[in-house]
Amino acid sequence: MNQEDRFSQIARQMNSSRREAEKAVRPSFCSICGHPFEDGGGICASHSVPQMVLNNIMSKNKDGQMTCSRTFGMYEDDIPIPALPDFIQIQPGKSRAGVFRSICKKCDSEFFKDYEDEEALLSLDPYSAQGNKILSEIMIKSHLAKLAKVKTDYKTERIQATKAAMMGLGIVNLNTDKALELDERDAWLDIVRCEEIIKQGLSNQFLVPVFRILPYRNQIAAQIVLPITYDLKGNRLTDTLSFDAQYKLDDFCIVSFPLKRNTLLMMFCLKDSEKTYGEYVSQISGLNVSNQMKLMQALMFSGSEDIFMTNEIAEKMEKDLRFRKIVTHNLSSALFGKRIGDTNLRIQTTETNTGDYESQRNYLSIQSKL
Repeated sequence: MNQEDRFSQIARQMNSSRREAEKAVRPSFCSICGHPFEDGGGICASHSVPQMVLNNIMSKNKDGQMTCSRTFGMYEDDIPIPALPDFIQIQPGKSRAGVFRSICKKCDSEFFKDYEDEEALLSLDPYSAQGNKILSEIMIKSHLAKLAKVKTDYKTERIQATKAAMMGLGIVNLNTDKALELDERDAWLDIVRCEEIIKQGLSNQFLVPVFRILPYRNQIAAQIVLPITYDLKGNRLTDTLSFDAQYKLDDFCIVSFPLKRNTLLMMFCLKDSEKTYGEYVSQISGLNVSNQMKLMQALMFSGSEDIFMTNEIAEKMEKDLRFRKIVTHNLSSALFGKRIGDTNLRIQTTETNTGDYESQRNYLSIQSKL
């Protein structure tokens, strides 16, 4: 069997396992209202990035396609390994881009409507009560999208391991049960806090070191949450290897929304995380816009698979060896959430032993207006 046939076979197997996993982890109740999906018009195919944003990066001559970061091939010992076809969402259309299913149709259309409106985003004051409502909605949806992916990845690995055992092959024993339990708990602590901010109409509840409305439209769309492991001086901020039940991993939310004529860029975290991220917030607040953008690119591509971009800019990125090596950390180990995810692998394998610090300080060599 040649390499291409082998990759195709693996892709079919993974596709089958992933479809099985998605059905197995799908909840019975809406994650927002807590009611059965039937009460809210059925389960919704929610998008991790608003469709109005995805509209702005769709190719005009390729049936509305775009590129997802998980399509990039990996590097192993400087030898390129092509991305797997089919299983990896190569150039997904808008209807499949970042889709997850854990919210009813009613809540998806009503609860998040504030930030899925371009005029509301362009007039956003991130410190006002209405601004905090929008930031809360973004953080809640980012957490739910991340949880859906983590649970599916975890279940897929279990299904694959079971199939391997039936074939007489060994099973890799990862401490994923505890990791999933803690990651889910941490996410829901943030979700509940954001719901309190919305219900009580609170203001000034977030630290917002990056808030930029650029006078042009960039070509990258993302809405993710992730913990920051190191600050820009190499000081340790969070312990992603901790399985202590008393320890909470604090998250940052990173947003890149290409709009019709502008781009909204944000990095923010709950003010409750000031003890963890206070100094880091000061560091990135002091960067100029170009370096803030490069910092966000480094964190997005080394911390998430679901970054969407125009096909044209993806072709440029894929030719950049240093960029692809950063993405490799993600593709080879982004399963199982924060405690057994890409951050941990980078801590263990980078020569400088500084994890995302290396990505942040050696800003990606990509043009500044991506």
